[in-house]
Amino acid sequence: MQRWIAGIYDIWPDIATISRVLKRLNITKKKLSRKAIQANQELRTDWLARLQLYEACQLIFLDETGISTNRSIRRTDGWSYAGISAVVEEPLARGEHYSVLPAYTINGLITWAIVDGSFDTELFLQFVRESVLPLCNPWPHARSVLCMDNVGIHNKQELEAICTPKGVQLLF
Repeated sequence: MQRWIAGIYDIWPDIATISRVLKRLNITKKKLSRKAIQANQELRTDWLARLQLYEACQLIFLDETGISTNRSIRRTDGWSYAGISAVVEEPLARGEHYSVLPAYTINGLITWAIVDGSFDTELFLQFVRESVLPLCNPWPHARSVLCMDNVGIHNKQELEAICTPKGVQLLF
């Protein structure tokens, strides 16, 4: 913050001065929350409304996550008014990492896959075909709806082609 003020106003403020001003403005230091720039609250609200049409026992959630080797250079702290989370919007970083793809229900984890790197459409479809669908039941039984986000590797047409014959519904 000191460097930012110096760059904008051509003065080098004392840390104690910055601290007093922030305290007077009721701005406190917090751990940063990360929010994808690509997030769309309207689409999320629509998805949550559609999710309520199903019983919890019918749902199987698929959601990739990973750990990147470049995470150590990212800021972890930020400043915001007291009572308000510190959030930074940023593009999702891509790089070398391990990816984990769990399938879980209301009763917990039912299967998973771990890859060195990222999942692509082919690996994702293979996971669904070989590891998830054998654990599914036809609609409207338990474990009959696959829930996932709409990232590019979740190819809707190809997923419908392998899930529909099994009676499994998709929720994006």
